[in-house]
Parts: sequence; C-alpha cells; structure tokens
Amino acid sequence: KILSFRDNVEHGDYGPTIIIEHSLDKGETVYALYGHLSRESLDGKLPGQPVLSGERIGEIGDRSINGGWAPHVHLQLSRAKPDICDMPGVAAPSDFSEMTKIYPNPRSVIGEIY
Repeated sequence: KILSFRDNVEHGDYGPTIIIEHSLDKGETVYALYGHLSRESLDGKLPGQPVLSGERIGEIGDRSINGGWAPHVHLQLSRAKPDICDMPGVAAPSDFSEMTKIYPNPRSVIGEIY
C-alpha cells in the first residue's frame, strides 16, 4: 500500500517520490522508495491506497522536474518506516555497515539488473 508521496523539489533531490509499504513473508515489512518520477505520477495517490502486483505506479520524470538528474527511477529499500517521504541517498563510508542493516541493497530483492 502507499505509505506516502510528495514532490521533493530541491535540486539534487528525488523530485516526485512515492513510498510503498510491502508486507513480506514471515511478517516482515519493507518500504520501497521510487524517486525521480513525473509529477503526474503523484496524481490520484492516497496514503493507504492498495497497490496490486504488477500495477504501474508512476512514470519516469525528466531532468526539469526530477531534481536535475538524467531520467531514471531511483529504487531504495528500508526496513525502518520512514517518518517523511524521503530516505538518505548516500552515507559516509564510516556509516556503511550500519546503514546497510536499515537500507538493504535493492539487488538483494530484485536481482541484478545489468
């Protein structure tokens, strides 16, 4: 279900962003951030709105609205429920081990993409 959504408008940020709460086997919950979307991707969204498997949740945004980045989708996972519609995109090398416990590598879930 949709946890939250917003337009993170600062340059270098995620632009239009959606976070979806996923209930996994064994009662575990993971939160997936989808960033750098089009503004239209936020239209009609409501917190708590169900998301069906395979449902299209958004479109890729262009550089003018997605924080200034080349068009792509940013996928980030969190084991901790975010308080706001955002997640840290980088961490200091000294924090890497602790951060990966909270923010697992998406490839561990979706596999290699390239």
